[in-house]
Amino acid sequence: MFILILFTFSQITDADSLDYHLGSVLEIIRSNQLEIRKDEWFHFRLIGLGEMINFYGLFFYSLNFGQIFQVLPLMNIFLILYLFNKDKKINYLIVLSFPIIITLLLSAKQILILSNCYLLVFSFILLKEKPLKYSLLVLLFLTIIPIGFKYTYLIYSIPLWFVLIFKFKKEIQLAKFIFFSVIIFLIFPSFFYLKNFLHYGDPITPYFEFLKAIPNNELINFGEDLRHSEKIFNYFEFLFIPILHSFPISLSNITLLASPIVIFCYLLFLFKTDKILIFFLLIVYTLLFFSEKSPSRYFLDLYFLVILFLLQNFNLIKEKRFLKLIIIPIIPYSILTLGMILYTILTLSFPSFNQKAFQKSMHQKAHNYEIIEWINNKTSYNDILMFDTTIRSKSHQKSNFYYYSVANKSYSELIKIVDDKKITKLVISKENYEKKFKPFYKCKDIDMNTLNHATRNPINTRRSIANIYLLDTRCL
Repeated sequence: MFILILFTFSQITDADSLDYHLGSVLEIIRSNQLEIRKDEWFHFRLIGLGEMINFYGLFFYSLNFGQIFQVLPLMNIFLILYLFNKDKKINYLIVLSFPIIITLLLSAKQILILSNCYLLVFSFILLKEKPLKYSLLVLLFLTIIPIGFKYTYLIYSIPLWFVLIFKFKKEIQLAKFIFFSVIIFLIFPSFFYLKNFLHYGDPITPYFEFLKAIPNNELINFGEDLRHSEKIFNYFEFLFIPILHSFPISLSNITLLASPIVIFCYLLFLFKTDKILIFFLLIVYTLLFFSEKSPSRYFLDLYFLVILFLLQNFNLIKEKRFLKLIIIPIIPYSILTLGMILYTILTLSFPSFNQKAFQKSMHQKAHNYEIIEWINNKTSYNDILMFDTTIRSKSHQKSNFYYYSVANKSYSELIKIVDDKKITKLVISKENYEKKFKPFYKCKDIDMNTLNHATRNPINTRRSIANIYLLDTRCL
């Protein structure tokens, strides 16, 4: 418990969190409103209810406030597992054998709180509890609320909504069930989709951009990048995804592994009872595959649902022949996870209590922090900056900024943006400077610094990525 609490002092360092999970809510505070971004910071469009949790944390001047809502749900996962298996040691081993969980704990992505929603609903169904007066309403709330955090949770929530209907068809009145579903959606998740529709004309931006009369090709490309930024499983890998998630392809990705216990997912095919739940699990698995979301974090909820199902229907723990098969492979993964926890506390949690150590740690571990600090020292609060896509972090800038894909624009287009937005400084890579601005830049002296790769993973080396130029627009 104490060790996990120390995690709440760890600083946020990953690229996605410093880009929009935190950067977006900081921008709302800077501008005093949730406004439409007219630039090409397309990740800003993805903010949902999870980012609002981070938003409230900023009232306490805390960038890592949201981690509390990661650690507490993790503790609740232990309690849920205890409902199906009374051996606490095995439960700890199961959870700790997922290195990906520790990686998620260190981000501002509110994922584990949503995992709890699905696990609670699934546990209620598995335990075959008779619903009390308001139980179904609570289950409905837990099923619907995740879709306000991220589009991908539609893959889980929609099939689970139908499972509730089939499993409790004697207890529910379908008309009331649908009515309350609509009410819950309108009160909570609809904010996410309504915000997108009113601001961008697309409830699940950027994926419906291609339907517009005059689509934004940059935005369409962004949507493609979101879908295909990581490995996509091919049809030959469809049956082997649990294996691929649990065995390291490279040392640099060991912190993203799922537990080898997920290989026991194949035992589902041995069951002929509870076909509705098995069909639900297979549907979710298939939808995740066709969504082209390959990282293990998207399958994490599914893996835990399967673990609960197996613990309930196929007592792996009491069957000694299976107990060894479970423990032997997950112990090394649990040791790896414990190592990750201790390393994180030493390199991210403890430095938070000392300013000098904090700065050193952030320079080495936090995405773009070092270069942003340099930019802050070279600019004033009154400056308006334009970044190219070389730098993703939006969480530590002190000045107002715009974000554009400089490489895809002509010099005249860039000058028009500079004039229209009253930009005073350009933050661009050396490559973009030489291709777009060098022939037209009148000043001899140019501020330049090296953008280094920062990473929490000690296996990944710290290396130079690019040279960053800070240009004064008065010289154009």
